[in-house]
Amino acid sequence: MSPKRIAQERDVAIVVPLGGDGTRFYPLTLHTQKQLIPIANHPILGASLYHWIREGATDVVFGATGYDNRVQTKRFFGGGGRYAKLSDKTRFYFANYDNDTFSQRGSADVFAWCLDEYRGMMGDRDVLLINGDNISTTPLDDFYQAHRDTGALMTLAVKAFNINDPRLEGYGTVTFDDKKKVTRFDEKTKNPTSRYVNTAICIFNPKIHDVLKSEDFRRHLEARRSGGRLDVGGQFIPALIECDMPVFAYVLEGPWADVGTFDSFQETTQDILHQKYRNLGYPNCSKVETETGVALVDNETYDRIRPNINDFTFEDSCLLDRQSAIGRDVRVSNSVIGENVVVGNGVELGETTLLPFSRVGDRVRITNAIVGQCTRIGSGSVIETGAFIGDDIKLPDDTRIGVDWRVAKDDYYDVVMNAKASDGGPMYELVERLEESRAFAFKERRVQSQ
Repeated sequence: MSPKRIAQERDVAIVVPLGGDGTRFYPLTLHTQKQLIPIANHPILGASLYHWIREGATDVVFGATGYDNRVQTKRFFGGGGRYAKLSDKTRFYFANYDNDTFSQRGSADVFAWCLDEYRGMMGDRDVLLINGDNISTTPLDDFYQAHRDTGALMTLAVKAFNINDPRLEGYGTVTFDDKKKVTRFDEKTKNPTSRYVNTAICIFNPKIHDVLKSEDFRRHLEARRSGGRLDVGGQFIPALIECDMPVFAYVLEGPWADVGTFDSFQETTQDILHQKYRNLGYPNCSKVETETGVALVDNETYDRIRPNINDFTFEDSCLLDRQSAIGRDVRVSNSVIGENVVVGNGVELGETTLLPFSRVGDRVRITNAIVGQCTRIGSGSVIETGAFIGDDIKLPDDTRIGVDWRVAKDDYYDVVMNAKASDGGPMYELVERLEESRAFAFKERRVQSQ
């Protein structure tokens, strides 16, 4: 996982609109904004920025809407931290538009506000627009060069799917000609006409500032406003295409992930563990190899577990963060152990993420699950496949959490049960009250196809 060289050929500013409630990712997003949830020990947005800053992008503008979203993002990135230190040119900015107004607005509204507010800082540079929950290995040199070669106002990175892939209808799809000029953009349709999806990674020529000030374009764009919102995929990109602006596609060859659901989180975690995202760095880790697998272990944790290294087994590929402790007779397979995690004796972990400050008692078996921050799993418990346990839960000894159960504190019962699915009905259904834990288990409701 060696870091890529820092590109020096050009300078690009980044805008990141951050909004939404993350309802599909309950229960973790009940406490933490989605872009800050750790995936393979990087916050999701941190993993994205790690890549783009290493690629040579510099100034980053966070357009975060809502109190929790804005304050949590500022607290995490406000001091710069390890991401700002990747380059001495990196600076972070936090947009302060009116929250009451923008709570009803969309990602394109945020983007336009940021372009106007930070026009002086951006100068005549190209602007990279990314989402807070996407990671990729997009080479900025190639992306930028393709963008410049076509004279595009906007170049949109797209990813090819199989035309029969059921996930297609959950994405915006992009149609383009043999010169890669985009001719059609459909936002989340039941019958996609293209197999190329919008990755929400796009780069704009500096002329976008003038386009957004054009009265003709603004009238055309405002006519598309839906429910008070202008979103990049729903309204902004289609408006550019309808006005025959030079919008071009750039086809991604490497991995890309939209980390917004349990399944995508788990799939992307496995891809990172198996080094499909070699652009992500773990500079303070040592590689520990055994007969059955390899683990990337933070050096502090390695010093703590080295005396007992023969008391547990790593299978396939694993990742252990700093200041974690592991007991005896433990088997860890394709799993991530976060910062300050404690794992007891006789534990089996398979394709599981233990988020920071979680504690796992003795003789626990966890398979293909996510365990939230500051959550305690009592000894002898069994956590079945697909379980998704929220933050600050205390499960007593010998608890069983069933297949695909999600667990949240009782405080969030109304919030979870009022979440809406794509058909307008409830997104989740109650499974069981966990009285001793002051929590409840719920499942995602199956939505019937229209």
